[in-house]
Amino acid sequence: LSAVLENKPSLSINGTIMQCVEGYLQNKSNPPPPSTYKGYTSLKKAIDPDFGKMKMSDLTLPILQKEVNRFAEEHSPKYTLNYSSFLASVARFVGLTIESPKAPQQVPYEPYIPTKKDIKRIADSFAGTEYEVAFLLTMRGLRRSELVALTVDDVIKTDSGYILRINKALVEGIN
Repeated sequence: LSAVLENKPSLSINGTIMQCVEGYLQNKSNPPPPSTYKGYTSLKKAIDPDFGKMKMSDLTLPILQKEVNRFAEEHSPKYTLNYSSFLASVARFVGLTIESPKAPQQVPYEPYIPTKKDIKRIADSFAGTEYEVAFLLTMRGLRRSELVALTVDDVIKTDSGYILRINKALVEGIN
């Protein structure tokens, strides 16, 4: 019984940090989209066990900053910012007035733009394989969710050739 009570979600500042996280996830007034909820549960799993056992009422900015710094050692600045914001939101949700900890600076994203030669080399690697059609469809703008939802009934023969009907998407966690 004590193990059950120990892990019971809490909306009280007197609960452990992990209990407050559980309470936050279960009691949001507007349930988040599945991908956001998946992100929240991923962040929850990243909480250090000792930090999670601490009483929320004992949380201070230096303690929270130390946890965010621990997390930042192994994660990207963007993911660390999400983690920091998530923990601060949980604290505020249960009534703890605390500043948000400082997250590391984000490195500006510099996308790699493949050359025509790169694209040809990639396309050639798919030629004649079971992935060739999927590759060609994605190169023409089909999203992954639309591609995996295609069925034989979506290929329509016409007098001038074939038409591919794109009218659905399959999203992991929803379908």
